[in-house]
Amino acid sequence: MKINGTNSVATARTVNAQTKEGGTLRNWINDRKNDFMSALPKGTVEVDRFMQSAMLALTNPKNKDLLKCDKNSIARALKECASYGLDLSGTLGQAYLIPYNENVNGQKVMTCHFQMG
Repeated sequence: MKINGTNSVATARTVNAQTKEGGTLRNWINDRKNDFMSALPKGTVEVDRFMQSAMLALTNPKNKDLLKCDKNSIARALKECASYGLDLSGTLGQAYLIPYNENVNGQKVMTCHFQMG
């Protein structure tokens, strides 16, 4: 599975492993463009900038656990962030994605949560 066209490999149960075979993280985010567009309030961050900031947040080498998170929790956190019209790049400190180890249906699962800055 590729991230941004590189040959980086992700482990099972990550965003990359659960996208269609041969797909990239960028493709997975682009597939949700309409969801983000409908969630973003008018007059806030543009959808393309939001998607770029999501890519930067998810591929941040300081927080490698984000790519281990369940893809549904990432999608939910990104949509929640979009509903506030916030930028995830970290430079502005508006919003963050935080990975958590949680018990879901008796299993340990890494989930992603949105945190306002």
